[in-house]
Amino acid sequence: MKSNLNQQFLIVGGIGFLVLFFLEGFISELIFQKSIFSDLILRFYPTLPEKLNSLGEEDISFYINQLKLRWLAIVAFSYYLIRFTAIKPYNSVDNQSVLWKIRLFYIVQLVYLPDLLQELRFRGQWKALFEPLLLFSFFETSFPLEYFIQVIGILLFAASAILVLVKWEVNDFKPLILSIFIFLAWTYLLSLFFGFGKIDHTYSSLYMGLLGMVFCRYYVLNDSQNSSKAYLLFQAFIWSCYFFSGLEKVFLSGYQWFQSGHFQILCHLHPTGLCEVLEKQPIVGELLLILALSFQLLSCLQWRFPKWGYVNVFGGIAFHLGTWLVFDVGGWQSPWIVMLLFLWPMSNVKKPV
Repeated sequence: MKSNLNQQFLIVGGIGFLVLFFLEGFISELIFQKSIFSDLILRFYPTLPEKLNSLGEEDISFYINQLKLRWLAIVAFSYYLIRFTAIKPYNSVDNQSVLWKIRLFYIVQLVYLPDLLQELRFRGQWKALFEPLLLFSFFETSFPLEYFIQVIGILLFAASAILVLVKWEVNDFKPLILSIFIFLAWTYLLSLFFGFGKIDHTYSSLYMGLLGMVFCRYYVLNDSQNSSKAYLLFQAFIWSCYFFSGLEKVFLSGYQWFQSGHFQILCHLHPTGLCEVLEKQPIVGELLLILALSFQLLSCLQWRFPKWGYVNVFGGIAFHLGTWLVFDVGGWQSPWIVMLLFLWPMSNVKKPV
C-alpha cells in the first residue's frame, strides 16, 4: 500500500514538473507578448498590465520559473498529509468534548464580527472607490446598501446562535448547512472588505477556521466515532496559515532571508523604537527571523504529532506579539492570537453540551 502511494505521488509530481518546465516559455509568451490569448487572459486577470508595470518583467519571469517548484511543494505536502496522518490524534477524547470546542469556535467568530461590520460601515462612506474582487465581480457590481450588510450580519448572528445553543443529534445534517452558510456569509463580507485595493490578513486564520469547520462538521456527520480526527482536520486549516506563509518566504526570499542586513531592511520598512535597539544587535535580529521562519515551517508537525500544538500555541503567541512590538504589525487583540487557542491539544475533560 505504501509502495503504491509512493509511486503514485512520484508519477504525479514528476509529470507535473515536466509539464510546467516545458510550458515556461509558452506561459511567458502569453503574458509578455500579444497573442490570440491576450484578450482571454485580460478577461480573467484584468489587473495583469498593472502587475507587469509594478513588478517588472524580471520578477514575473521569476514567478513563472518557480511554478514547477511550487508544484513539487504542493505534491510533497499532500503526500505528507496522506502518509503521516496521526493514527490516534486524541485517543481518550470523547465526542462531547469535541462538540463543546466547536461551539466555542462559533462564539469566538461572533466576537470579531461586529468589528468587521463596523469597518464595512466606515468604508461605505467611500463606496465610489469600491472595485469588486475578480472572483466576485459577476455579482458585486457596486458596494451594497448598509441595511443589506446589516441583514447579513443579523443572519450570521442567528445562525451562530442556533449552532451554539441547540443540542444537535450527532448525525443531524442541519449544523453542516448552518456552517456552510456562516462560511459563505463571511466570504461575502470579506470580499466587500477587500474591495478597496488593500488585502488585510487580520481575519485569515479565523476565515480558514470557518472553512475548516465545514469539513469538520461533515466528518462528524459521516463518522461520529472519529470526531477527534475531525477536530484535527479543523486544526490543520489554522496551522496551515503559518506553514504556507513560511513556505512563501522560502520561495520569495530564499537564502536571502538568512543574510545579514535583512533584519535592518525590515526595520527600515517598519521603523519602531524597539527596532532601532535591535538593529544595533544584528545577530539578535537575524536569530529572531530564523526562529520565526522555523516556527512557521514546523507548524505542520501538529498533523503527525498533535502535542506539537503546545509549541504552535506558545510559538504563535510569541510570533504575533514579537511582530507587533518589533515591527508594529498586528496587535495583541488580533484574531490570530485567539485562534491559536484552538491548536491546544485536547484532553478528555467533560464539558457541558
